[in-house]
Formats: sequence, structure tokens, C-alpha cells
Amino acid sequence: MELRLRRRQPGETLSALHRDIRRLMALAHPSLPEEARDTIATDYYIDGLDDPDFALKIRERNPVFLDDALRISLQLEAWARDSKRNRDVANKTKVRSASFLSDNVDKRLTRIENHLQKCVESLANVAQLS
Repeated sequence: MELRLRRRQPGETLSALHRDIRRLMALAHPSLPEEARDTIATDYYIDGLDDPDFALKIRERNPVFLDDALRISLQLEAWARDSKRNRDVANKTKVRSASFLSDNVDKRLTRIENHLQKCVESLANVAQLS
């Protein structure tokens, strides 16, 4: 029953889940041949991920053995982390670019305002002379 209900806890590594599933499987079915035990453990491991989308991606790759399921899940998790990091970097770059453009616009606007003020003062001086 513990094997069937085993789920990955928040912050738990995939390797820790893998080890625990292997341990529970050996305790629950000691008389099964190793290959059969490994195949059944693979299903329990995938179910234990407790993320249906992630589990589906692993099942689509059709792992036969528990070690295959671990390798696939580690690879997918690393790709997902890398993809998220790349999105975060791209978003930060966009924010910095927008900030830089905003600073340039402010500087240009200040220069234009100063130039306009000088023009107004010059016109006032010309008007006083006439």
C-alpha cells in the first residue's frame, strides 16, 4: 500500500524518489524476478512523480526499466529548468532594454526643453530690442 501511495514530496529529488521506490518494491515483492520487479517499479515511479504532464512525457518515451525512467525524468527536468532560465534571462534583458530606452527618451526630452527655453529667451530679447 505504501508503494502505491508513494508520491514525490516538494523539494525531493528524482533520485531520492527512485531509491525509495526501488527499496519499497524489494520489500513488497521480494519473490518476483528482478526484471519483472523493475518493470512494475517503473510504473510506480512515474505515478509517484505526482505531475500528470511530466509523467505523460516520460511515459511517451516508453521506459522499460526503472533506471531508464530516472534517466529520462532527469533529462526532461534539466531541459525544463534550462528553458525557464533562458526565458527569465530574455525577460530581464527586455526590461533592461526598456529601461535604457526610457532613460534615453528622458535625456533627449530634457535637451529639447532646454533648447526650447533658449529659443524663447532669444525671442524675448529680440522683442525687447524692437
